[in-house]
Order: sequence, then C-alpha cells, then structure tokens
Amino acid sequence: ENINGLINCIYLNSLNLSRCQKLNNISLIQFKYLEYLDLSYTNIIDLTILQNCTQLTNLNIMGTKIIDIDALIKCNKLTNLNISKTKITNIDILYNHIHLLYLDISDTLINNIEILSKFINLIILNICNTHIMSYGILSLCKNITTLYISYTLLANDIYTLKYCKKLKYLFKLGFWGFG
Repeated sequence: ENINGLINCIYLNSLNLSRCQKLNNISLIQFKYLEYLDLSYTNIIDLTILQNCTQLTNLNIMGTKIIDIDALIKCNKLTNLNISKTKITNIDILYNHIHLLYLDISDTLINNIEILSKFINLIILNICNTHIMSYGILSLCKNITTLYISYTLLANDIYTLKYCKKLKYLFKLGFWGFG
C-alpha cells in the first residue's frame, strides 16, 4: 500500500491510515497542513516522516514498532497523543508540548513521567500497565479530570492524587501487589 495518489492533496487536514499493514515506508513531506494523523497498527518504524507536519494536533501511533519519538520535537501543537502499545521508553522530548490535553502511554516501557509537570493543560492521562515507580509528579498535574491507572504501582503513591482536585474519573481494574 502507498499513498502516492495523495501527492497533490497538499491541503490535506486529516489522514487515517490505521491498520494498513503493508504501510511502512511513506513520505508525508507535502502535508504541511495535516492536523490529524492515525498510524496505529501500521508497520511504520520511524517518525521522521513527520518533519514537515508541524500543524499536527492529533497523532495516534498505537501498536506500531516505533521506539523513539524524537521526531515529534517540531510537532509542538499536539493536543492528543497516543503512543500506547509501543516500545517507547522515554517521553522527555515532549518538554515543549504544553498544549497536550490527552496523553496515552499505556502498555509502554516508560518508567519516568517527570515531564508531566510541563503539561499544565493535560486533562486525560492513561498510564495503565506501565512500570512507573513514582507518581509524585501527578500532584503537579492539577487539571487532570480523567486518569487510567489499571495494572500500575500507583497504589504505593495513591495519596498524591489528593492534589488532583479536578479529578472526576479514576479507572482502575487492579493494582500490582494485591491478591
């Protein structure tokens, strides 16, 4: 599968390529106006294809083989980012993504979420099935309204949620360490 047929659609705003299994080597250079991109469950392994997509507000790379998100440094208009079910281990490159409202890092190898203190607008966070060891940073995430914490160690730091005064929805199916 390729998207060469779209080469002249330079004003394309939204592109959903989810589950295009044969998709692995594409160019998105011409799509400067792209705001929504879904690459979930594709064989994309490199995000440098997004180097000109500086208008992106929504990006879904769930279930891809991507291991780092360094190429997202220029995509600082992102409001929604889903990197769940990837091998990504670090999200520190997102330090300038202050517009993030929704972040899903579930089922990743991320174990440090200190960067969340920069996301003052974050309202929805999914950290399910991660190996995060300290949740104290959540005390700085005062705007979070929805938090997914299933299969985490948050039970050891649950008191930090007392600072999340806007928290309305807390989803947990179970905690590690409990029988």
